[in-house]
Amino acid sequence: MSDRQDETLTAELHRLHQEIRDLKQDRQAFEAQNELLRTFTNLMRTSTGSLMLRSVLQQTLKIAIEFTQAEAGSLFFLDQKGAVVASVLARGATIRDEKKAIIGQVLDKGLAGWVNYNRTIGLITDTKTDDRWLTLPDEPYVVRSALGVPIFRSQTLLGILTLMHPQPGYFTEEVASLMEKTAAQMGVVLDNVRLYVEYQKVEPPSMPEMASEEESSAEESLAQLGLYILTERGKFLYANRQLAQLFGYRFAELVALESFLDLMALEGKRSVFHQIQECFEGERKRLVYQGKGRCSDGQLMAIDLYGERTKLYGKSVIIGVVQQC
Repeated sequence: MSDRQDETLTAELHRLHQEIRDLKQDRQAFEAQNELLRTFTNLMRTSTGSLMLRSVLQQTLKIAIEFTQAEAGSLFFLDQKGAVVASVLARGATIRDEKKAIIGQVLDKGLAGWVNYNRTIGLITDTKTDDRWLTLPDEPYVVRSALGVPIFRSQTLLGILTLMHPQPGYFTEEVASLMEKTAAQMGVVLDNVRLYVEYQKVEPPSMPEMASEEESSAEESLAQLGLYILTERGKFLYANRQLAQLFGYRFAELVALESFLDLMALEGKRSVFHQIQECFEGERKRLVYQGKGRCSDGQLMAIDLYGERTKLYGKSVIIGVVQQC
């Protein structure tokens, strides 16, 4: 075999190995998305706004730590203005003022702040020689290598994930590539959590604390939202019991309806039908309707309807909420 043939064979083997690594990373990324989506849909049945958000953030961080075998990690969840509205810190539960101070310092001088500013992954092989790492007082862990990962949905930065390990050089470019792909799938789920929380303009608490009267009222309001997931034909893939109660159906009757449009008054069916079609055809991303809904007994009521096209287990769906005006 000639040297040229050897070079060609070596290049082909390298390409195949890279393709296998890429396929493995893609599979892991979609597994992460599927696990988070299962968490999300399960929490829809049992949890309301801030509790759901905290649970999904904790699960997101848990998956990232398991994928990378990191020692510890933190996750910041951002609103549309870029402010941190919820977080999971590596040091665990922290009193409000201390938590606020830590987040402020990290976003000002730490790796998370660098990721926030540059909108890209930050890989630190040794915290002792990289000025992007900020060592905080009384840290309950040792960090020598770190990985900062932005979580996007379209162009919106939804979260900043920081992974840590006590061994220098622990995180590699391959791990960074895996987390970049995984973060893209995580963004799909966090965007739907954002939709769920922001629909009622509720700002989730950024730390565990006793709920105020306003927060309790908001939680009660969220608990009354009808939640749904629709397939391309407008059939229910998922609905919660609040949606059935809102329209006066037993749960089994609701999910057995021929179409989601059966919940719309006659004058609203055409608008909602066309919006659903346009969502699945990619002509629009969101479904918005303010009008009349039709209850099981034929009575009409004023409703607000909102939905957003996303991916669930690789297929396009619309996830949304309905409330009585």
